[in-house]
Amino acid sequence: NGKVSKSEDLGERARGLRGIAGRHACAIWTAQQAGKSTKFSEANVSAEDGFWSYEPSQVSDVVVTINQTKEEREQNKIRYILDRNRNGADGLVLDFKINYGEMYIEDTRKF
Repeated sequence: NGKVSKSEDLGERARGLRGIAGRHACAIWTAQQAGKSTKFSEANVSAEDGFWSYEPSQVSDVVVTINQTKEEREQNKIRYILDRNRNGADGLVLDFKINYGEMYIEDTRKF
């Protein structure tokens, strides 16, 4: 019938963006929403939790997830997790303070 699923369509679009990035020797950032069941979950959101499709994360060189429990939100904290990294280490967790009034984040580590 020629019809593709939403998951397949998102995978094709991700492969197309990867091709464009390669031709122009540049990075391309995109976003994908996690499923509603992961909002404020105790577990870390991972590439597998994509709302419509896991395929874009399979094509990506780097996947960063943004994580926050209800308690962290109340404490103005947020975690970024380097979930996948095709050319290096992954699993790195970065903790930040978040200021919702002025919409900026601040690294919690002291240098």
